[in-house]
Amino acid sequence: MAQRDPEVIDWRIDVDLADNSSRHHFIDTIVDISSLGHLSNPGLLLEPDLIGTIHTDFLWQRQRNRTYPEVAPLLYSSLLTVSVFFITALIHLGALRWCSRGMAAIPLTPSARVLAVAALLFTAHIAEIALYAITYFLAEHVFLVGGFAGLPIAAPLDYFYFSATAYTSLGIGDIFPTGHIRFLTGIEALNGLLLVAWSASFLFALMNRIWEWQPCVRPKR
Repeated sequence: MAQRDPEVIDWRIDVDLADNSSRHHFIDTIVDISSLGHLSNPGLLLEPDLIGTIHTDFLWQRQRNRTYPEVAPLLYSSLLTVSVFFITALIHLGALRWCSRGMAAIPLTPSARVLAVAALLFTAHIAEIALYAITYFLAEHVFLVGGFAGLPIAAPLDYFYFSATAYTSLGIGDIFPTGHIRFLTGIEALNGLLLVAWSASFLFALMNRIWEWQPCVRPKR
């Protein structure tokens, strides 16, 4: 009986190079086919040159179709982050300067002055949170540098809510950023920490300066 020549299979495999799962499936398919051809079925062989050609073509196509990050979204995100950081710092500096200078001309008792300064600083923090919320809206809908996932953002108050959780480092996680907005969110947490500490140190200095302490009663001997 004449020996049958092994079959040579000519494979034509179309792969979606944008899909990572397809890439892995492509490599696994070549490995499985070559293993089956040489081990389980001696009559079925896959030419080694064909395997090398397919693998080389695949790597070349993957290199050619490789996507690189766009510069514009990264640049927009960086400019927005730096701008809002300095604007919030200027807002806070202006509020503290008015508390130490402008408010000094208003006659107030020490208790009333401390409450007035605390209320003004609280208002400054709310304004800074709102500024970050506006920046998130612009980053998502105008500059297109990212978005949000999780619970849907259906109203402007949702932006303010997310900004407040990031500013105070609360981080509930029901809404989370995607894309380059993540960089803005991280900087807001750092900025909020600095501004809250700035307010706390100012209130501490104010209490030491104007708060009236009554003499403590000493125990009788």
